[in-house]
Amino acid sequence: MFARDGFDGVHVGFSLNAHNAPPAYVLGIVLLVFKLGSQGLNSLRIVELHDAYAGLSCLASLHKDSVFMSMKIRSIVTIASLLGATAPAFADWTGKSEVGVVVARGNTSTDTANASLTLAQQLQDWKNAFGLSLLRSATRGTTTAERYGGFWQTDRKLSDRDFWFGQARAERDTFSGFDYQASLTSGYGHQFIDSATTKLSGQIGVGYRRTKNSLTGSTSGDAIGTGQIAYEQAVTDTTKLIDKLVVESGSSNTFASNEFAVQVKMSSKFALAFGVAARMNSHPPGGLKKTDTLTTLNLVYGI
Repeated sequence: MFARDGFDGVHVGFSLNAHNAPPAYVLGIVLLVFKLGSQGLNSLRIVELHDAYAGLSCLASLHKDSVFMSMKIRSIVTIASLLGATAPAFADWTGKSEVGVVVARGNTSTDTANASLTLAQQLQDWKNAFGLSLLRSATRGTTTAERYGGFWQTDRKLSDRDFWFGQARAERDTFSGFDYQASLTSGYGHQFIDSATTKLSGQIGVGYRRTKNSLTGSTSGDAIGTGQIAYEQAVTDTTKLIDKLVVESGSSNTFASNEFAVQVKMSSKFALAFGVAARMNSHPPGGLKKTDTLTTLNLVYGI
């Protein structure tokens, strides 16, 4: 679920590994969403596109294949500027974006980035929301973490605080033992608290999950129960606590993730967020570890 205030969500990340081109396309998607997701960005000027290109090119220059990366970034920014003309159709979507990058050189050579995008559209009796996320890490050219995820959820309002939801979620995590986990779920949700400073919502439902074992290549499916809790607390005018818990449980595996963040607003659009995320699979293939954690410090942009 999404908080229903004006600074609702996007996160973004990318890898600086010269041989991993897909993250560059993710950056292009983010730039595009920045333009499409807000009417205010409909007037994005050429000089702003140039600044975006210059900043990304600076990051790309850290690579030995910087010319190759710069060509891709130039193409991405150009495409984003052309498609941005359709922004009015998305003017009623709100969200935010987060970007976090770590580049270490010297005795170690490590590139790490995380990213996520979430947008929401509130209509009279319906609410639509979707999100994308990415985590990539490489050490001396060897990928050590790679995860992509996305979801779509539609809510049908039943009353001021009650709703019925349908959700599709998919994730690919090459180091979890699962090549992918994808699910379709539906159920009931309730907004417990919806004040100016505190927001608390929950939902519970049932559905079907399909998984693929990355070690054996086998696929399986099972019925699942799902639950989700989203919490936001404004501590001050500029500081907010955010927590989101997601659980999917079936006969073959129970997946759970919890994302906690402290977000400090710097302006009407920009903020810094310190986050800690934990993810658990109860029965990972091949005796892999059940729990992964991620600590981030990201720049947030509100759409």
